[in-house]
Amino acid sequence: MTKAVKHDPIAVVEDAVNAALATAKENQEKFAKAVEAEAQKAQKAAVESLDQAVTAHHANVDAFVAATKAAIDGFTKIGELAKAQAEAAIEVRAADMKTVLAAKDPKEAVEVQIELAKAAHKQATDAAEALAAAGREVANDVIKPVEKQVAANLKELSKLKVA
Repeated sequence: MTKAVKHDPIAVVEDAVNAALATAKENQEKFAKAVEAEAQKAQKAAVESLDQAVTAHHANVDAFVAATKAAIDGFTKIGELAKAQAEAAIEVRAADMKTVLAAKDPKEAVEVQIELAKAAHKQATDAAEALAAAGREVANDVIKPVEKQVAANLKELSKLKVA
């Protein structure tokens, strides 16, 4: 004997609605988990980027401080060199005056002055070249930490992935 199955149209609709709701709930939970996972990834990436930015900023400040210190040290060095050159020039000029005053006649005094002027010109040229060399050295010392940091920044920037 076969039992007759009663078809209750409301029960069928109810079962279909319940199945649809269960599927929707399941899909919504999967979607929520996926969104949460992506949000965690984005948060982690943002924190890492912030950490990298802070680290880079500290490195930039350190490079600026090193460059400033090099500039101060260099300007001190140039100042000491200029002072020593000025003192030496004064001593030489005083000795030159004594030499001119020791001349026996005006002709010898003029000849001595010409020779002393040539020597003074060479000394001034040498002093200027020494100051220029010291200036170039200071400029190189100042730029080194900045160049190093710029290179490090460019290296880090090259690693960034563009979305």
